[in-house]
Amino acid sequence: KEYNDVSEIVLLNHGIEDRHLLEQKLLKIYQDYENARNNYDKNALKKICTEKQYNETISNIDIYKEVNQRKYNIINEIIDVKIVDVSDSLISTTITLLIKVSMNSYIEDSIGKVVRGKKNRKIIKKQRLKFVKKLTKNTIVTNRKCDSCGAPIKENDLECSYCGLST
Repeated sequence: KEYNDVSEIVLLNHGIEDRHLLEQKLLKIYQDYENARNNYDKNALKKICTEKQYNETISNIDIYKEVNQRKYNIINEIIDVKIVDVSDSLISTTITLLIKVSMNSYIEDSIGKVVRGKKNRKIIKKQRLKFVKKLTKNTIVTNRKCDSCGAPIKENDLECSYCGLST
């Protein structure tokens, strides 16, 4: 399925003013996740995963441990990134990101011998990732919109933070 980037006005309506900065932050979380998974760092995983994702990741790690193996996904390059959906609920904002990444993906046994994949072979992987941010009082965007540009206006704002129009 082909996905299109979410438009700037849709991002503004969800309180997102800088697409590039958001993409970089989300990619950093993804890279931190892969690094923590590669290193079996449960504390780091717990900080960046939902409980469900954490449990699935630990379960997968444990399956490989049972057979004295270890799976690696080493990121070489982020080729493409698109924010393809943003949705709000009463308690969170969910951002769906589509990424295309070059990586080395392989499995080693307990003595470091590659048993699946190849250490030096780069593969291209497309992934659809969902990031969930719980809303706090400071991040909740009201239904008020700027009359000039349509950007969301937060509860106590006296002017539009995007175009400067007095509210």
